[in-house]
Amino acid sequence: MDRNPYAAPDCGAPLAPPAPEPDPTTTALAPLLVRAAIATLGGLLLGCLLVVGAVLAYVSVSYPWHGGRPHSLAEKGGGVLVLALVAAVIGGVPALLVGAPGYALLVRRGWANAWTVALLGAAPGLLLLAFQVGTAVVFVVFGVVVALVTHALFWWGSRRDRSTT
Repeated sequence: MDRNPYAAPDCGAPLAPPAPEPDPTTTALAPLLVRAAIATLGGLLLGCLLVVGAVLAYVSVSYPWHGGRPHSLAEKGGGVLVLALVAAVIGGVPALLVGAPGYALLVRRGWANAWTVALLGAAPGLLLLAFQVGTAVVFVVFGVVVALVTHALFWWGSRRDRSTT
C-alpha cells in the first residue's frame, strides 16, 4: 500500500483563482458614453436653470426699482424657464458633441474630478474667446456650471447603482 491513509482525499484539479476586479481603464466606452450623455442632458437642464435663476435673482436684488415698482423674481418665473430652455437648446449641441464624449473619456481614465470637468466645460467658450469675448464669457460660465452639475449627477447615479447591488 503506497498511499498514506492519513492524506487528504484527491478532489481533482485545484480551484481556479478568483476573477480579477474589472479595471476602469479597460471598461467599454459605449456604456460610459450612454451614461455620460444621460447625465449631460440632466446637467444641461439643471445647470441652465441654476445660472439663469442666479442671474435673475442678482438683477432683482441689485436693481430693485424699475418703472416705479419693485422687481419680483416671482413675476419672472416663466421668464426663468424660457431663458433656461433657450440656453439649454443653444448649449445642447456642444454639450452632447464635446462634453459627453470628453466626460466619458475622463471617467474611463480615472481623471474625472471637479477641476478637469470644469476645464472640459469651459473649453468651447475658451475656443470662442478669440472671436467674440462677450459670448465666450457666457459660454464659459454656462459650460462650467453645466459640467459640474453633470459630474455631480453622474457621481450620484454611479453611487446609487452601487448601493442597490
